[in-house]
Amino acid sequence: MRIFPAIDISGSKCVRLTQGDFNQKTVYYDNPLDAAKFWESQGAKDIHIVDLDGSLNGQFVNLSNLREISRATSLKIQFGGGIRSLKDVETLVENGVNRIVIGSLALKNLKTFKTILDLYPSQIVCAIDFKNDFVMTEGWQQESKISLDTFIKTISDIGCQSLLVTNISRDGMMTGPDVDTYKRIKSLTTAEIIASGGVSSLEDLKALKSLDIPSVIIGKAFYEEKFTYKEALRSIGGTTC
Repeated sequence: MRIFPAIDISGSKCVRLTQGDFNQKTVYYDNPLDAAKFWESQGAKDIHIVDLDGSLNGQFVNLSNLREISRATSLKIQFGGGIRSLKDVETLVENGVNRIVIGSLALKNLKTFKTILDLYPSQIVCAIDFKNDFVMTEGWQQESKISLDTFIKTISDIGCQSLLVTNISRDGMMTGPDVDTYKRIKSLTTAEIIASGGVSSLEDLKALKSLDIPSVIIGKAFYEEKFTYKEALRSIGGTTC
């Protein structure tokens, strides 16, 4: 299992939101580079970066922070937020991003998403953020009319190899991951499932591993020091490579 410490960026600071609410924001690092260097010092090889402002505005806002992290660390970067075109994807590749997370574009312009997917098949991750079983877009602010199961089947059918699935109601709540939904999703697709939202304990990680979930993103539990990166890794006998 791969563990991705999360660095969510808003206003060029490392923050965490609660259920995607920009009015419920906690700042953990004034400089996201300091967060990245900390995770690297703990042994992390992967990092998950989100440009929260970019997700909301539909264009990159905190790209300079990404560039700093890419240049100053050896971390493999998974990045999302504000990606709306092939040009955006090319910009991220040029700036050292290893995996690119696309959400709203996949939902609103499947043809463009498929073009990007065909060009970068192993580097594209589709973000599927949902609430009440419907997919949300635009930085979790807008509800679509597309159900979670329908969208997963659609994205899987066009060949997407990785799905980042987040139950928004669990995000930042420390109430545990949505295990039942992940069980259901595994029956719908053979794509890699990246779990996100709600992880609050080492037992939560063990529960995800028992489902053969290959990757997990951890944010608030790390920043609130519920457990360390090394403890997380030991608990699942996982790897970051």
